[in-house]
This record gives sequence, C-alpha cells and structure tokens, in this order.
Amino acid sequence: MKKYEILYDWPIEEIRRLSDSEIAASYAAQLVEPELSRFVELTEKIRLLGADLAKAKAERAHFTKWGEIRNYIEEYDAQFSSFPPPSVDKLRMSLLLAHKLSEFSPPLDMTDIEADVFEIREITQPVPNTWFCRENSLSLSDSVALLTLSDISVVANDIMATNMSPNFLFHLIATLNLTPELPSFQMIFVKKMTPQIDSMAIDAFARLAILSTGKAVHSARRYTNPPNILNINEIKPGAAYHQWIEILNVLSEYNSRDDALLKFLTIYHVIENFMFKRPIVELEQKMNGAMFSIRDFKRLYDNVKIKEEDALKNLFQEVFKMEALPRIKFKDHIVTRWERLVPTMSKEKIDDSLRLIGLSFSFNFFKGESALSCFSKLIYTLRNTIVHNKETEFHLTYASLDMHPSLCKIIEEFALPSLEEICFYLISKPNQVLWYQNKDICLYQ
Repeated sequence: MKKYEILYDWPIEEIRRLSDSEIAASYAAQLVEPELSRFVELTEKIRLLGADLAKAKAERAHFTKWGEIRNYIEEYDAQFSSFPPPSVDKLRMSLLLAHKLSEFSPPLDMTDIEADVFEIREITQPVPNTWFCRENSLSLSDSVALLTLSDISVVANDIMATNMSPNFLFHLIATLNLTPELPSFQMIFVKKMTPQIDSMAIDAFARLAILSTGKAVHSARRYTNPPNILNINEIKPGAAYHQWIEILNVLSEYNSRDDALLKFLTIYHVIENFMFKRPIVELEQKMNGAMFSIRDFKRLYDNVKIKEEDALKNLFQEVFKMEALPRIKFKDHIVTRWERLVPTMSKEKIDDSLRLIGLSFSFNFFKGESALSCFSKLIYTLRNTIVHNKETEFHLTYASLDMHPSLCKIIEEFALPSLEEICFYLISKPNQVLWYQNKDICLYQ
C-alpha cells in the first residue's frame, strides 16, 4: 500500500459511514430533539473534515486538523454511543496514530509499505499497562506495541509522548485499519507469522518485552492499613527503646511500603530478629551482668544454631503465653482472629489455600494445643512461598495472588495483622523474652 493510502483511505471511509451514509440517515431518523439537531450539527462538521481528508490524500499532503477531527469523534462517541457497530474506537485510534505521524511530516510519496508485517492479537492475560511499545532497531518486524482500548484518553497522552519512527507508525496504522474487528480490551501488534504465534507465547513475549525496559507487568496487591497495635498506650518514656533502633528502622520501612508481599517479608525480618535474639536474652538474663565464659558462648552458639522453623516456633511459644489483652492469652487471641476469617470466606476455600502452599492442616485444626504449630507453620510457609522459586513448588507472586483471593485474605486479614500485633507488643514495653536487662556484656573484671 502507498503511504497516503494507509494514512487516509480507511478513515475517510469510516467518517463517511458515521456522517454521510444510509446507516447515518437511518440512525438520525430514530432521534428526537434536541439530540437530532446535535447529531446533524456534529456529523456535518465531521463530514466537512472528511472532505478535507480526501483533499489532502489527493494532493499527497499532510492533513493539519487531526486534533480538531479527533475532538469531534470523541464527542460523537460520548453522545451517540448507540450508533450501529463497529465501535468508533478503531477510528479514534487510527486518528491518534495519524496525528502522531504528522509530527514528523514524512513524505507521502509512492513508496510501498508492506501492510501485513504485523497482526493485532488479544492479550489473553492482560497486563496493567495502558500503552507500551518497543521498536526493534535491527528488525522492524520484531517490534511490538500494546494498548488498552478501555482508556483511550490515557493511551493518547502516552502515544503522543512516545518516540517512534514514521516507518513503524505507518505499519501500525496499516495493521489497525486492515483489522476488521479489534479485541474488546487489550491488544498487541505482533509479527504476523504462519503458523500463527501461540496465544500464550504472545502473552509471555509481551511480558518479557515490557520487563526488559524496566517496567512492571503486575498490579501490586496493596495493603495500606495502619499497623494493628493492641495497646498503643503501653508506649511510654523511660523504657530502653534504644535497644530496638535497628528494629524501629525496619518497621519504618514496613510502614512506608504498601505492597502486600513486600510488607510480609519486611515484618518477617523483624520476627526473624526476635527469634534469634531470644536465646541471647535468655543467657544475658541468666548471667545477670556476671562475666561470660567461653562455655557460656558455646552454649549460646548451640542455642541459636537451630533450624529457622524451630526458632520461629520457640518464639511464638513464648508469645502465646503472654497476655495480648487483659485475661486473654495471645494463643486465644490468634485463634479468635483465625476463626473470624469465616464467614468472609468459606472453610473449604481456606483449606484449598492451605493445601495450595503445601500445608496439611485444615481450618478446623487451628485451635487448642495445635494452634502454635499451625500458626508457626503458616507464617514460615508463607515466607518460603514468597522467597523460594522452585520449579516443583508453588511460588507466591502478585500474579498468583490475583488468582487466589482466599490466600490474599489469609495474608491480609490474618497473617499481617497478627504479626503486627506481636511485633509492637514485644517492643512497646519491657518483657522477659526479648529485652536486655543490661546495656553491656561483661567479658572480664
């Protein structure tokens, strides 16, 4: 196709359909005032601009009123969205790309443009990017463009701000204009091949192309709740809070973040500090300021040289003995929060989520003496599913979270609030489990 044919042929035809055709006349006959007068007025303006488009084509010149005609088409779509299909979205996008091309004013000569280099496909697993393009400098056919039709105003701003070559734009316009029906939501311009590229391969290609430019392909799961604190009034001046400076810095990072998975890992770092500090505090309190011996350090080393899962359970065992609220132990408080997950979701969905991450206990098992084991396993397993990415195991990412809303609820309505309460409880007032009694360790006298 010639460049001027790509730029003008289909928009002229579509504008005629909208403003000066039997379809337009039949549509107008069904309207009543004042909509009829507005339709007549608007279609006349569009028809005249369509004539200007035809004149520009005949002269092989660049049209200079793309912004004006785009505004009229936007207004047309807003007021007369019931006009017989196809949708005007395709026209809006064609005019937008033509408007972008006019910035370069390339010659509209007799040069042929191969119109079937690309095809438009639907993204079956949409990404949260309204517009993306990457032009391959070595092979134009390996370039890619992706856009979302549901928010063309945002796409328009992005396209006008994107650096693209006139050659790439001509190919995009040609592909768009020759595609009979566009995907309803998110579409991608991708190389046309025989046989056709598999849909899943296209989705993965789009993700890799986007990631390679430093952009994300997920919508982060946001957790913006303030931290759960059982009794903020327990925080009083005079306590040796300066022994928690490093933890306070980590909690500051926790509060500054709103990605659910990142918040979980951040607060787990606090718990991790606690579970290996606990045996050190135990030894420090046992010595009560007395001199430490080599044997004491050896015993300390043996105490901290245990599996992380065991250390986590030992910490929670001490926490569960404490009073979360007056006359309510942490164990009972945690169990109550667990039970409150129902009826926001069913026990069956909770059990499915537990099995998904590799846990063998069920919702009903999380009670009584089993609560400690269930809680520690749940927290440790959630941590592992985020951190580890083994081929044979479930990996918790934002993509997998989107597919498992019940697991989201377990994290956001149970795990995070529980860990928040534990962390702030343990550092808000002195206790025998994690607070040093002495500022210094005596190594000799």
